[in-house]
Amino acid sequence: IRKRRRASGVEYTSTSGKIVPATRFNCVDCHCPLKCNERVTVEQQQTVHTSFYGSGDWSVQIAFIAAQIKVSNIAHRYTKAPHSRRAFSKLYYLPVAGIDVRVCKTFFKSVLKISDGRIARATHKKQSSRPCVDQRGRHPPHNETSDSQITFVKEFIERIPKYHSHYCRARTQKQYLAPTLTIAKLYE
Repeated sequence: IRKRRRASGVEYTSTSGKIVPATRFNCVDCHCPLKCNERVTVEQQQTVHTSFYGSGDWSVQIAFIAAQIKVSNIAHRYTKAPHSRRAFSKLYYLPVAGIDVRVCKTFFKSVLKISDGRIARATHKKQSSRPCVDQRGRHPPHNETSDSQITFVKEFIERIPKYHSHYCRARTQKQYLAPTLTIAKLYE
């Protein structure tokens, strides 16, 4: 329920019990050379924002982000160092009336109310050709005990000598371990 509410942009309670407010649209003015405000009006920004959160599905949102970011070769190098961390350039687009309009990263993030990390994960999935499927909470636990280990422990416990108590032998079938048996001896 929490994941669905978060993906829908409505108010939800976090895992720590803190109430996270709903995602609200705010008019964006980035003052960049691309003049994003003139290219995408406030009504169009609102439409993109509501359609993004209207799906309510994390996988659909990741696919949308990946589709709207075009990764290309480095356009400009800003360092003279021979080895740069920058391996590619990202161009950001918003769909306006069926046409993709190029905007700056700040504008893109502000309209969709997303973080740098979400953009990085979406582009990484796109480049690695992995499907944009929400895998949160759908992996086996890292500390899960294997079935073979559980079987071994059960068989080991069955091999330990047991006896019936002379106090209640007639009333119950309970079996007891020897009182001299310790955890250290079992470990040995």
